[in-house]
Amino acid sequence: MAALQRAGDSVPDTLESRRAVYAKLTQRRRVLVVIDDVPEGADIGELAPEGENCALIITSRGAVHGIDFSAEVRLKPLAEREASEFLEGVLGSERFRTEEWGFLIRECRSEPLALAIVGSALAARPNWGIDDARQRLVKFAEERARHQTEASPYDTAYVLLTEEEKNALRSLAAIGSTEFQPWKLAAAAGTDQTEGNRLAARLAGARLLERHSSDVSGLPYCRVPEPVLEYSRLLSTLEDPQTQHRRTAQLDSAVQERRERDPARQVREDVYSQLKAGEITGALDMAKDALQIAGERGVSEAEAAAYAALSEIYTELGDMTKAEEMAVLAIRCGHPGSTARALRCQGRNARRLRQYGEAASHLDGAIRSAKEAEDFYELLRIRTEYAVMEATRGRQPAARRQLDHIREGILPAGGSQVLRARIAWARAVVDMSGGRHGDAENALLRARGVDAGPLQHAWLDQALSKNALLAGDHPASARYAQTGLTAFVAMRCRYGAAHCRFLYGTASYRQGDTKEAVFWLQEAVETFSVCGDAWVEAAASLELARAYLGLNQDQEASRLLGAAKEGFRRLGDPDGVRRVEAEEDGRPPGGARGRRRRAVQADGFSPLP
Repeated sequence: MAALQRAGDSVPDTLESRRAVYAKLTQRRRVLVVIDDVPEGADIGELAPEGENCALIITSRGAVHGIDFSAEVRLKPLAEREASEFLEGVLGSERFRTEEWGFLIRECRSEPLALAIVGSALAARPNWGIDDARQRLVKFAEERARHQTEASPYDTAYVLLTEEEKNALRSLAAIGSTEFQPWKLAAAAGTDQTEGNRLAARLAGARLLERHSSDVSGLPYCRVPEPVLEYSRLLSTLEDPQTQHRRTAQLDSAVQERRERDPARQVREDVYSQLKAGEITGALDMAKDALQIAGERGVSEAEAAAYAALSEIYTELGDMTKAEEMAVLAIRCGHPGSTARALRCQGRNARRLRQYGEAASHLDGAIRSAKEAEDFYELLRIRTEYAVMEATRGRQPAARRQLDHIREGILPAGGSQVLRARIAWARAVVDMSGGRHGDAENALLRARGVDAGPLQHAWLDQALSKNALLAGDHPASARYAQTGLTAFVAMRCRYGAAHCRFLYGTASYRQGDTKEAVFWLQEAVETFSVCGDAWVEAAASLELARAYLGLNQDQEASRLLGAAKEGFRRLGDPDGVRRVEAEEDGRPPGGARGRRRRAVQADGFSPLP
C-alpha cells in the first residue's frame, strides 16, 4: 500500500480502513498486483485491486478462494535440458561437466525446489561427487523399505544434510505449521534457543525454509514451503512412536514454559548475564524473545525493558541505526528505568559521532530518568558515559566532576564487577585524555583483573592498546590490540574487532610496517562503513590514507582523504577536517611526493568504543 501512496502518507491501523484506502488507490489506476506463494485454501478476496484496469497474478501450490480467475496456469516439472541447466547454474559449469548428474535430476523428478535444495547442499560441499550422493541414497532407500514408505523427490536433499539438520527437518512435523518462531524448532529438536536459531539458519541455507523479521525490532520467524512440511511429515513416519511423542512433549512443555515466563525478569537476569559472558548473539535472541512475549501479553514495562536491552546490545555491536530505533521505542513506552538506559545508549552513540551537545542532552535526560526510577546502578553507568564524553571533548574539569559524582554514588548503588570495571575504564579515559598514560594503564590493568566478563575485558584491551599508542609504546599497543581482536572475533562482535584492527594497523604503521598496516586498516574501514559510526570510519580512512601514501599509492590515498574529509564535514567536526587538510598540504602539488612530515600521532586519534 505504501508504494501506491505519496511520501509521508500513513498506512491505516485497522484492516477495514486499509481495505478502504487500498480500494480507493487502485480504483482509477492501472496497477499490477503480484502475490507470491499464497497458502492453499487462503481467501484473497480482500487483496484484489478495485479498478477494472488492474490485474492480479498469484502463485500457489493449491486452490485459493475469494476471487474468480480468468486464467490458470499449471506448472509442470522442468524438462531434462532445463533441469540440467538449472543444476549447472547452481554447481558451476566446471564441476557439473566433470560428472554425470542426470542421476540426481531423475531422483529429484526435475522439481525446481528439490533441485534448488540439492544444488545448495552440494555447493556447500565442494568435495562431494555423484557417488557420495548415490551411496547415501541407497542406504536411505533401505531404511524407507523397512518402513514401507514411498520415495520422494526430496530424498536426495535429505541425505545430504548433517545429522543435526536431519533432526531439525524431521522436527518440523511436530510444529505442524508453515510459519513458526525459531524457539519452536529448538524445542521440537530438543536443543536450546541459540542452537535452534543456528539450525534455522542452516536449513534456510539449504533452502528448506525461509527466515524473516516481523517488524522494526527484528523479531524472527520462519516460513516453510508446503512441500517441505509435507516431506517432514513423511520423514516423521520413519521415527519410532517414542521419538514422535518426545518431540510433541518437548514442544508442549516449551509452550507452557513460555506462558509462565516473566519477560521482565528474562531481560533483567538472562539477557544481561549472556551479554556479560560475551554471548552477544544469545543475548540478542533472548531480548527479542522477551519482547515478543511482552508484546503478546501487553506488558508495557517489560516491552520497554526489552527495547532498552536491544538498544544496549546494538550499541555494543556498533549498529547505531538499530540502537537508535530500539532506544526510541523504549522511550515511547514511558517507563523511567528503561528510558534512562535508552537515553544512555543514545548519548553514547552521539558521543561516538562527536555530537557533544546532543550527547549531553541525552545524558542529562538519562540522569533525570534514573533518579526518578531510583536506579542508582544505572545512574553510575550514565555518569561514566558523561565523564568519557567530557574527556573526549577536552573538558577535563567537567570530566573529573563526573568522576566525583561516581565516587559519591558507589556505596548507595552497591555495584557489580561489570560496573566497577566500567568506572575504572572511565577514569582511565579521563587520565588518557589528560596525558597521564601511566595512571590510565594502571587503572585499566586493575580493571582487567576484575571478573567483569569477556566482553568488558575485550574493551579494556582495546583501551589499553589506545593508551599505549598515544603514549608512543607501539609494540604494546599492537599486543593489546591483538588480544582484544581475538576476544571480539570469538564473540562475533565485528565492531569491537574493527576497533582493534584499527589500532593494530595504526601501531604497525607507526613501527614502519606499512604493508601490514594497510591490510588491517582496510578491514577496519570496511567494517566501520556498514555500522553507522561515521566518525571512526572517517578516522580510519584518514589513517589508511597515510599508510597508502607511505607506499606511494597517491591515487588511493587521495580517494580516502576525500572520503575522510567529507565524513568529518558531514559530522560538523572542523578539527577532523583540519587534520585531513594538513595531511593534504604535506604533499607537493602534482601528486609526486618528496619528504613529508610524519603523520599526526595523538591529535584527534580517539577510537573509543
